[in-house]
Amino acid sequence: MVRHALEGLAAKNIARRLELSQHTVNDHSRAVYRKLGVSGREELFACLQNRAPCTSCA
Repeated sequence: MVRHALEGLAAKNIARRLELSQHTVNDHSRAVYRKLGVSGREELFACLQNRAPCTSCA
């Protein structure tokens, strides 16, 4: 799911591609954000590219 988000896909399109509900994709996204200590996609991208500190990336 994160890989698809990094491709720039919206939650709706990720859900379609993975054959999940959009609600499920949003729930998983929030869980990833919480685990990494980020508040959204922009911070997630920065964390994964080591441009900004996050809980699990620092």
